[in-house]
Amino acid sequence: MMAMKGLGELLDRLIEDQRAGPVHVCLLLAIWQSGERENRDGFFVIRRRELMRLAKIRGKTTYFRVIGDLAEWSYVEYWPSMAKEGKSRVRIACCLSEP
Repeated sequence: MMAMKGLGELLDRLIEDQRAGPVHVCLLLAIWQSGERENRDGFFVIRRRELMRLAKIRGKTTYFRVIGDLAEWSYVEYWPSMAKEGKSRVRIACCLSEP
């Protein structure tokens, strides 16, 4: 499982980032929690509806903007599914060096 120290360092970095807002922090925590639930390090499947519920995000546009920001800013690697009911994959930045 992902170490809590890694989460603290990642959150410290995000909080100091002037581009990020509260919704970025909430979504990153939701992604982290999803990874912990799957007991997986590295890549794991994410579900938009579940992440939106956990992060208290109501709009799909906001969700896609924020997850795109997190990927662009190198907090996560994100592989969206092109299928409507497809499964997107993500990897959290603190886990990027892991095999």
